[in-house]
Amino acid sequence: MAEYAKLSANAPGCLLSALKNNSARTQIAKFRGYLFMKTVFIALMSACVVLLTACEGKMQKMSNQELAEKRAECVRNNPTSPGRVTACENIRKECEARRKDGNYAC
Repeated sequence: MAEYAKLSANAPGCLLSALKNNSARTQIAKFRGYLFMKTVFIALMSACVVLLTACEGKMQKMSNQELAEKRAECVRNNPTSPGRVTACENIRKECEARRKDGNYAC
């Protein structure tokens, strides 16, 4: 209690109230949590961008013949599984991108 009395004599009012109700500690903890969540969010978004870029690069490297075969397979089989539908949609987009460049492979 004597230490608290010394603190109260020397500390400004806002510091004293922060020490009394631990609000400064609470705010610091909240800020650390915010920084952690922000860091995690940025890391996840960066990973998504890298993965999406890698996927598009794979399609762009595919030969015209292979792309045409995969497109024909998608049209023939009419996929229903979510993963295969996404793959076929990516193939369709790559075909459209090549078509805009004057390459009518599929």
